Amino acid sequence: MRTRILALVAAVAACAGTALVVVPIAHADSPPFDTDWAICSDASDTNCIVSATANGVDTVPTQNNTVRDYPWVKQIDANLIDFGVWHDLGNGSTTNVVDPSVEYQLVVRTGTFVPREMNAVARDGSYSISRSVTTGYTFTVTFKPTPTHRTDAISCSYDGGCGGSTTAATDDLTGFATGDVQTLTTSGLSPAEISQRYGMATFTNAQNSYVFYNNDFDLLEVRLANPHLEADGVTPVTDGSYDAFLPDAFLIGTMNVPDPASVTKYSFTVTRTASGSTTVAPMSVVHEPGGVRIKLRNISFSRPKYSIKPHKMVPGKPRMAGVKKIVGGAKASFSAPVANGGAKIDFYRLACKKSGGSWHFKNGTKSPITMTGLPYGTVYCQIRAHNSVGYGPYGGLWKSHT
Repeated sequence: MRTRILALVAAVAACAGTALVVVPIAHADSPPFDTDWAICSDASDTNCIVSATANGVDTVPTQNNTVRDYPWVKQIDANLIDFGVWHDLGNGSTTNVVDPSVEYQLVVRTGTFVPREMNAVARDGSYSISRSVTTGYTFTVTFKPTPTHRTDAISCSYDGGCGGSTTAATDDLTGFATGDVQTLTTSGLSPAEISQRYGMATFTNAQNSYVFYNNDFDLLEVRLANPHLEADGVTPVTDGSYDAFLPDAFLIGTMNVPDPASVTKYSFTVTRTASGSTTVAPMSVVHEPGGVRIKLRNISFSRPKYSIKPHKMVPGKPRMAGVKKIVGGAKASFSAPVANGGAKIDFYRLACKKSGGSWHFKNGTKSPITMTGLPYGTVYCQIRAHNSVGYGPYGGLWKSHT
């Protein structure tokens, strides 16, 4: 089975009360790995934090022995940058239990590090990337801490197992936030697949999550561990959440969706497998600039698996390479659509005409398609693809050349 791992979000195993040595950080363009990044000191700095706000107010992202919450950013290795929120206890120690009502925004300049994909244990978030020829890449992430199990409670992972419905979160409804951005360079994905994930983002309150694209079955598979909350002696609440922003390039190139702008929740079949049974599950689809956000809610099982499969659709537009005029006809060269709609293309239809004249048609199974019986002189041609669902839209109109 050809299965690709898209992302892995793991709970941070930092316990409440962990001692933290306060060391002043002198800003440098390339801080050592696993060292908190400082606020950028001037407009040309890289590998630094442009701004950090809490509910829109500037906040300093460092411990200063004052009782407060503060965000942090650090680079772990050449392909991974982590971020999150700590609570300063004011006595040289910190905890990761923070106020869940505060909205944080981090604007981070990463230089040559390409922050393609973002994954976070957080909620109500957004993620965007920009690039400058002078300072390289910058990512902006906005989020609120999410209710989650205490990290010093039972360990929980999808493959390793986790507690069932009897596992209690004694600090339910407290806040916790951590995340990462990845270059995906070492992900095993092809360069084309990596480029399609530029800007992809996930927000969830699961302790552990995996996201795969299963090429054999053409579906997105989401595996979550412990995405629900429960207090001692209280019936579990179904407030597990999973939000993912899927870029248009990913929908087209990986999921074979020809027209992302047209998709709705009815464009997909979503099933949930948990406790040995599979049922149809609800999912919402919200269009945002550059892609769609999908949302899963009411996730009450400890280790559910969601399968998100697009319905078969008509194919996208073929990509015309050129139309050459020949004696008595024309020869059109083209490439297959980037997205075939999830069904094999069985033939193409070429349509050509002289300006102001009638259309002539010719079917073919591959490029080029040669059409005869055309009027003398310049003609204009377009082409569309057909699969088991029907005809896709015509591509652009091309003028013949000799």
